[in-house]
Amino acid sequence: MYEIRRLAYEDLPALAKMYSYYAQHTVTTYCNHEVSPQYMNGLLRGPGHHCFVAVAEDGSIAGYVHLTPVFSILGKKYEVAIYLMPQHTGKGLGRQMVRYGESFAKKAGARHLAVSVCTENTPSLSLFDALGYRRTRIKVAAGEKFGRFLDTQLFEKSLV
Repeated sequence: MYEIRRLAYEDLPALAKMYSYYAQHTVTTYCNHEVSPQYMNGLLRGPGHHCFVAVAEDGSIAGYVHLTPVFSILGKKYEVAIYLMPQHTGKGLGRQMVRYGESFAKKAGARHLAVSVCTENTPSLSLFDALGYRRTRIKVAAGEKFGRFLDTQLFEKSLV
């Protein structure tokens, strides 16, 4: 069981550790270096941003969902990003976190959500497919990591 709550400043060291793991070992993010809590503060706590953390029963941070405001002539829109500590994947937490973000966005008046996922990130692609996100296009060579170019699958979901 997980508690989901708004990001607190004290959570930033744990999120920096999590993000650094993904940056250095996976294609989940195109960032390729260790990051600091200050970096995460700038990434997650900007104007109009909303970030929520999942707290495990032992009090540790299990993951986060981040909503970044995106300009849209069709009304309020957010881009969704989700990261989970590796030991908390495959347990339904990702689905729970995305649904939480969707619910918050809808209450905040958002009409649409967008997601960008590396085409090699099969678990995330499957998650957003299962949650009814529509694949809209692929950005070819959107990033470079581990000596190769990586493509990005874009998704959209209407909340109305």
